[in-house]
Amino acid sequence: MYIEIVQQLKNQLIDRGVPVNHAGRMAINILKKQHILDDNGLTEYGEIRNSMTPEQRAIDRAAKGRSHSDYAYNPATNRATLKR
Repeated sequence: MYIEIVQQLKNQLIDRGVPVNHAGRMAINILKKQHILDDNGLTEYGEIRNSMTPEQRAIDRAAKGRSHSDYAYNPATNRATLKR
């Protein structure tokens, strides 16, 4: 079910100052733009992303052309940065 990925993004948006009454719709629109959701729910790509942990998604976003093991995850910021 896609509720988990929508809820996590909604919470991140709220943490960044988006009003609670707008965050849910905004999260859905962002996920549709990223081809994770469509009008029928999760896309095939969305199912893959939804099965990942937040750490795995952050590292996957950052690791364009590099090994995933080259990155460290910061749960406070939900970002992955290149290891020194």
